[in-house]
Amino acid sequence: MISRGTGFKLAILATPLAAGILSLHAFGEPAGRSVRAAAAAISYPAREHGTFVIRARRGSDYPAFAAQTLEGFTRSLVAWGAPLGVVPPPRVTVLLLDSPDDLERFGLDPAGLEGGGMADPAAGVIALVSEGRTHHPDHDARALRHCMTRLALAPVLQRTAATPWVAEGLASYFEVTPPGSGGSGLRAPGDGVPSLAPVLEAAAQDFRGVAGVPLSEAARLWVAFLVEKMPAEFFSWLRAPVAERFEECFGERGELEARWREWARRPK
Repeated sequence: MISRGTGFKLAILATPLAAGILSLHAFGEPAGRSVRAAAAAISYPAREHGTFVIRARRGSDYPAFAAQTLEGFTRSLVAWGAPLGVVPPPRVTVLLLDSPDDLERFGLDPAGLEGGGMADPAAGVIALVSEGRTHHPDHDARALRHCMTRLALAPVLQRTAATPWVAEGLASYFEVTPPGSGGSGLRAPGDGVPSLAPVLEAAAQDFRGVAGVPLSEAARLWVAFLVEKMPAEFFSWLRAPVAERFEECFGERGELEARWREWARRPK
């Protein structure tokens, strides 16, 4: 038998759900989205950490880890990008979700998920999906840095119409080697350095999926070389990244590619 108090509590909990179902019938899909968003907010309560609003399952200790990772990394990224006008995002929502289906509950398209993470600069959202994977600090820190790079640098790169390899290369590079860390980008083994032309000419979709992994790695190596060996030239080009200025900033392409390949093959 259900007690009077328990019945009252169940009624209170059921009311929003019932209202949501009625709204869905009365007003269609927009109301349905609102109901799903409300349910998602209950499943993943928000915790504020400075400028970050982090949503994770109740009882998870992941929000503190994510906040600490993002706060330190964002400061170093903004300091690195200050000459380009990079500023910290005023507010970032970080979703630490269990499955791709949860993305839709927050109004995000699962098709944008890549490697378990995604960044939506327009909405100021970073999302990581675990899909049952055990929390691994190094893996997750890299994913957070990758997504934060895309989100924080997006306004500058969009304003200057930078070509796709820039965003891909910077996000992949800084996920491994945060600005100011004193580390160096990983090098390609043996003859693993590809040609430069496919990297520079690739469209954004070319970097996606399993087939895009070698191209993404090449973009990371290329950006690592520019950040570490030609930072002034790289910043100069990023202020107006058009093809006509490429050799003006970096020098003759053939000679530049030879330098890059030699650098990338050096011992780790």
